Parts: sequence; structure tokens; C-alpha cells
Amino acid sequence: MKTAHQNRNTETGNWDWSLQNTFNKGEFVITYNTNSEDPFNGSTSLSANGMIVYDSNYNKTETAINNLNKDLDRFMASQSGQGAASQGGGFPLDERVNSYLEYPSRFGDPRDGGSRKHGGADLYAPVGTNVYAVKGGTVIQNPYKFYRGSYAVEINHGNFIARYSEINVASGLRAGSILTQGQLIGTVADLSLNKSMLHFEMYSGSATGSLTNRANLPYMRRSDLIDPTHFLNFGY
Repeated sequence: MKTAHQNRNTETGNWDWSLQNTFNKGEFVITYNTNSEDPFNGSTSLSANGMIVYDSNYNKTETAINNLNKDLDRFMASQSGQGAASQGGGFPLDERVNSYLEYPSRFGDPRDGGSRKHGGADLYAPVGTNVYAVKGGTVIQNPYKFYRGSYAVEINHGNFIARYSEINVASGLRAGSILTQGQLIGTVADLSLNKSMLHFEMYSGSATGSLTNRANLPYMRRSDLIDPTHFLNFGY
């Protein structure tokens, strides 16, 4: 079972909740960004074992804690890296990183002076870091050049499409290749910049055509682009 303890931050006026998951290691601290007397009113930020996780989709009801507990279980199950939650998808790197939760690497962060928005999540990792399929799936088309000498590969994971980019693609990966969850698909490429990363994008699959559509502002992506943050956090 889990027990909740409520706290009022006297400096910010925000409500702080601490949940101790007795089945897993670690304490979860949930901070509601609100000055209301109702701690379920407002956006929600979550940190676990020092890693900040974010999800604002909790309703102003007493069921909010129960919904959050489900996500906490999945989050803790995903801490081992690409194995991730047994009931969901995996994390695409050997070890979890939180760069995709921080500016300027988050989905939707401004680009080019605010004229467009970031269409994916950037997972900072050293050059050569292994990149894995987050779920089983099929490669849609042959890998192609993406940015500064790096490559991208698109994989149909069944209930969504993912584009893994700014990588060097594993040998033999081509259109029609069938992958299992956790299978190596490449390594983080050298962009000749002061940082290297996996740029991860997700699409619902409800549209067709090229994933990059520069005329479709503000993301310059296909219309079925979706925010990958929740999936990266919880595996579903």
C-alpha cells in the first residue's frame, strides 16, 4: 500500500504531497502548482529519486492519487533502462536521462526565436550510446539522412509510429525489418556540436505522408504528431 502526507510550502504557497511506495524503493514527491486550498487543482509535477517527471493530466477529483499511483508503479518499473515497464514500452537508452524534461529539449520548446516549436524530445547521451526499440515493430522505410551527417529510422510500433533520429543506424536495418522491444537499432551520432542526443518523435499513425512537413507550423511535422513525454516517463 501507499500512504500520502500533505505539506504546505510556506514560501510558494503550493501543496506538497509525499507518497511512499512500500513495494519499490524511493520516495515520490508530488507538487501541485496552485495556491488553492484544493491540492488537486492545477498542473502536476512529480519527482522520483531526484529525477523530475512531469504529467499534468490528473483531474480535480479524489481519484487523482489512484491514477498517479498507476503511473508511479510504471515509472519505478522503468528505472532499469531500456527494459522499462513490463506492461508497457521500454526506454530507448541503456540508462534513463531527464534532458527531455528540461528546456530547451522538451517537446514544444520554442525554436528559431519562437517561429516554430520543437517536434520531439531530446535525450542527451554520449556519442556511441546504444539506442533501442521502445516496443516491437516494423521499420517503415530505409534509414535516411537527418541532421549534420546523422540518420533517422521510422518504426511502426502498432499503436504509434516513432522516429529515432540523430543516430547511426545499426547495420542491416532496412524497410520491412521486424524488431522486438529492446532490440538495438543504432547508436547516438556525433553531430560535431557540444552535445549529442537521440531525437525521439512519436506519431499516432492517423495521417500519411512524410513525417517532416515544413509548411505545417508550428512543429513542421505531420499532423498526427504527438507529445512523447508521457510514453518516455511511463512506457505507455
